[in-house]
Amino acid sequence: AGHSVFGCCNYIVIRFAGEFNWVWNVPSAYFDDQVLSLGIQLAGKMSKANDPLRTATSTAEVIIAVALLAIAASLVGRFVSQVRSGLRDRELSARVGWELQNARERIGSWSTDEITAERIAQLPVSKAVASKLENARLNATVLRIDSPVVATQVTLGLRGELNGQAVQPAVLTFWVPIENGEGP
Repeated sequence: AGHSVFGCCNYIVIRFAGEFNWVWNVPSAYFDDQVLSLGIQLAGKMSKANDPLRTATSTAEVIIAVALLAIAASLVGRFVSQVRSGLRDRELSARVGWELQNARERIGSWSTDEITAERIAQLPVSKAVASKLENARLNATVLRIDSPVVATQVTLGLRGELNGQAVQPAVLTFWVPIENGEGP
């Protein structure tokens, strides 16, 4: 141990097998026998490369790191799977909504005499929806209403199966006004 030129810090120099020096600066207020013995103990631990206790600690550290990495990978995998499932469901919902709106436009262009549940059931479903839903088909309920205006009320739905379970993902109700006494 030695004392610096300016008197503000003490330092410890430990030489390892003549190869290199380790210099430890310590404020002079903390320099006492305990710090000196701690420095020598640290130097002693560092110089023993084949210590079985240190090897076991390294193995335990590696096992813990691998376990934490596996847990993190599992959580990330589960999160990615849930995000993909949610995006797939959202896309299907949007496609079904667009399909119902397209059918509404097509039905709205018919005369009110032509609007029947049977004819609506015969409308083809787009390939995009048919590829996502098994047995996808349109169904409708057609009613004549007198209030607030005389019209044909059409409740349009899209039925099908998703992963073997029957679903009715969306329903759309719209009205087509009856002109000149036409209607069901």
